[in-house]
Amino acid sequence: MIARLPTTLACAALALTALTATARAQTTAPGAVVAPTLAPLTPVSTAAAGDVTVTALANATLAKVTRFRGAGTSADAGRPVKIQQQSAAGTRWSTIASARIARDGSFIARWTPRHIGRFSLRAVVGSATAPLSVTVYKPALATWYGPGFFGATTACGVPLTPDAEGLAHRTLPCGTQVAVSYGGRSLVLPVIDRGPYGSSGAQWDLTQAAAQTLGVTATVTLGAVSLPQLPRSTAAPTTTPPVALATPVPAAVATPTS
Repeated sequence: MIARLPTTLACAALALTALTATARAQTTAPGAVVAPTLAPLTPVSTAAAGDVTVTALANATLAKVTRFRGAGTSADAGRPVKIQQQSAAGTRWSTIASARIARDGSFIARWTPRHIGRFSLRAVVGSATAPLSVTVYKPALATWYGPGFFGATTACGVPLTPDAEGLAHRTLPCGTQVAVSYGGRSLVLPVIDRGPYGSSGAQWDLTQAAAQTLGVTATVTLGAVSLPQLPRSTAAPTTTPPVALATPVPAAVATPTS
């Protein structure tokens, strides 16, 4: 974190530009600090095949049951339902949960994720639905920081401002994109600093603006998962603003939990 590690680390060569929440905030007078607004609540994922519709929360937690709720017609009663996961290569689907449609046409399938990452899932009831995008997060303790450090440069070479959105981690490379979920809201944030320090057990340190956007006001347990790095030739510019996870992303990438 600022003033705790030299800024001459190799990662400082990235010269990341401070990322802001301007795109989600009201227009302000020139020179004024932009007050971040809360990220939108992450919507549920919904897909259909014929008369059958299935929904699931777009955010899931490692080792906790995720429910897929579906609705069809009474004529579908007794039909088997399979929830399938696409492989990372996108070449095959494997069944991860199953259920049977009840007399009223409803069903609930339960899945306990064993890996973190973004997954492409579907329901199969005779025919397959379109993919559902579900992100599985690992619970982790997080703090936030900012006041007293504004105007300084982070360990990753980023000027820290009140409206800079990012987070600190002790070992992840600078610029690593991390999906964070808290209170039903989700963001993708870059690693821009080293930390946290001074809080036992904390694994992440949000900038003040990122904390405000997620509704974090104290040390909390949130969900986090680092996202796969794009090849250098196709990597997104490091100046891309953090985005709310408001639309499905049909990726199927698992991240080891260790």
